[in-house]
Amino acid sequence: MFVLILFMDKNDFLIVSELRTDARAPVLSISDTLRLSRVTITQRIKKLQDHIIQKYTALVDFRKLGFSVKLLFSITLAPHDKNIFAKYIQKHPSVNNFYSTAHGADYLVEMIFQTQTEAERFLEQLSSAFSIVQQQVYYLDQELVRESFFPDPRILQEVVVWKSK
Repeated sequence: MFVLILFMDKNDFLIVSELRTDARAPVLSISDTLRLSRVTITQRIKKLQDHIIQKYTALVDFRKLGFSVKLLFSITLAPHDKNIFAKYIQKHPSVNNFYSTAHGADYLVEMIFQTQTEAERFLEQLSSAFSIVQQQVYYLDQELVRESFFPDPRILQEVVVWKSK
């Protein structure tokens, strides 16, 4: 068992949980589910958008759009190339997610390509453009779980220490 200490109250937590389940859920639906007024839900969502909610997005099946290759790679670079690489990769059109890491590699990058050849060509260009100390490349086959963190609030109610008012 674990304990979360949240710096928002229980209703905020429940609203975020509802939005994680369906970001397009109408305020009226959330209001009915949580038994809070629409005005309360609307006000709380606006506050959450200032501090907690970063953005709303759609999860897309890229394979159905013709992008059949998803790769994930970790990379460690020579110190003089780190910033240059970061600026380069942030602007690359195939980047889906890009992370700086605290331990091990310098960066973790998720990219999406139409073909294996396109992905391999990109990796070859990377090798010639940057001083790579270490690199691990993984071609992702099947997505098993995505964006599922923040489980059903009924489960977490037992392990959450709520902010006191």
